[in-house]
Amino acid sequence: MIGNRAGAEVLHAGAIGAEGRFMADLLRESGADTSLLREVDGPSGHAVIEISAAGQNRIIVFGGANRSMTSEYIERVLDTAQPDDWVLLQNEVNLVPEIIRRAHEKGLRVVFNPSPVPENTEKLPLACVSLFMVNEIEAAQLAGTDANADFEDTLTALRAKYPNASVVMTVGADGVLYDGEEGRFQLPAFKVKAVDTTAAGDTFCGYFLAAVSAEGNRCRPRCRRLWRHPLSQSRAQARLPRCRQQTKYGNFCAGTHKSSETGQTEFPKGVYRYAHYNRTRRLYFLRSV
Repeated sequence: MIGNRAGAEVLHAGAIGAEGRFMADLLRESGADTSLLREVDGPSGHAVIEISAAGQNRIIVFGGANRSMTSEYIERVLDTAQPDDWVLLQNEVNLVPEIIRRAHEKGLRVVFNPSPVPENTEKLPLACVSLFMVNEIEAAQLAGTDANADFEDTLTALRAKYPNASVVMTVGADGVLYDGEEGRFQLPAFKVKAVDTTAAGDTFCGYFLAAVSAEGNRCRPRCRRLWRHPLSQSRAQARLPRCRQQTKYGNFCAGTHKSSETGQTEFPKGVYRYAHYNRTRRLYFLRSV
């Protein structure tokens, strides 16, 4: 849904239960291709999200229909892709190792967020991953470093372990770091009053991949532009931003924010303008709703 609202062409594959039909409707309304989305017996995968007074969340995951992937289904989905298409997945579905391996063998670019991080990451074919999308805790777990280590040291260790992959590492209030063939750089987070951080990472990921794919799979210079503008989490993500806002106000601005001075809803100023996204690539979401 977020990838489409960011202007990318998205095929969303996975499985839902009957009670999840409303989510399939939301995906279609956002422009996603749901032709391969399956409905299975039993409940949809879902999460129980607890929110603290500070706006931080703790997520308890129930697998449900997410755990119903089969080898035959994976092949059917991947056979619709073209070389250099992106395959984005988290560790919430079954057969993750097979998805990563087969996508890589087919010449696709694998973007992997390892959440929830498994106890034994060595069982995953992570050498086949093109881009890791992680927070600082996930990065430390993959790299085998201390969770309290310096962010730069964690990033260095992760890149050394998987030298063929680029890394996007979000570090909360300290912003985001990137390390890849274009080099390493860090950009700070914009300060907003957090009400609910649910879907903040998903929103960031969707817009990031839409921007990078539009740049021809290179992180620079578009990534420098996209991180220049705030991803406001001042409102719950039921109002995730759409690309038509971006074409007027900036190429990674996630909608609006409320001014602390005037109390009025505002769009960020001084943003980079662009006309449209290159829609020649697809993002494949192998993650059920």
